[in-house]
Amino acid sequence: MKSTTNTQPCRIEAAAPDFVDQEAQRLLIERLARLTPIEYDRQKKSAAAELGCSIGALNAEVKRVRAVGNEGATDDCDLMFPEVVPVEDAVSPAALLDEIAELLRRYAVLPPYMSEAIALWIAFTWTTAAARVAPILALTSAQRRCGKTTAFGLIQLLVYRPLAASSISAAALFRSIDQYAPTLLIDEADTFLAKYDELRGVLNAGHTRNA
Repeated sequence: MKSTTNTQPCRIEAAAPDFVDQEAQRLLIERLARLTPIEYDRQKKSAAAELGCSIGALNAEVKRVRAVGNEGATDDCDLMFPEVVPVEDAVSPAALLDEIAELLRRYAVLPPYMSEAIALWIAFTWTTAAARVAPILALTSAQRRCGKTTAFGLIQLLVYRPLAASSISAAALFRSIDQYAPTLLIDEADTFLAKYDELRGVLNAGHTRNA
């Protein structure tokens, strides 16, 4: 009786070592720890699913990594916003406001006196610590593609601690304000604010120091 043997090569696939998965997890958590509260709020659900853990566990680990990374830092805001160095020479407030208004008129088409109003609001963002009431600047238009995004971008370059967000939860908003005291810039707010009563309430009440 003739015996036969299988001559097909046998392929053995080795499983990836555990340290590869651990390194990938470490890199992901470190990337999450570098995000702003708004960006982290958007990504934490999918990241927790990818890591196979709860959002609470992910929050705790990201908080731990942030604390380790910030050891020795004098101000956590230094990691979020560019350093602003005051000029040595005296600056005329009127001349500075005129320069900002001229910059706005150069790149955006605005109604009469709107460039001056926006320039005053930009300057105000640098002095909110001395104010009890902070006005809210709203950019509106009668039709699309009229230049709101251009004006929004110019304002973002000039205000104090700009923190832009096209979508944000109430929890992330509260954490951002509490931690950084930024100038919050919300683009396309009308597309999502109507659906979130809690978020709209925070923004409506947030223009006074008591609230």
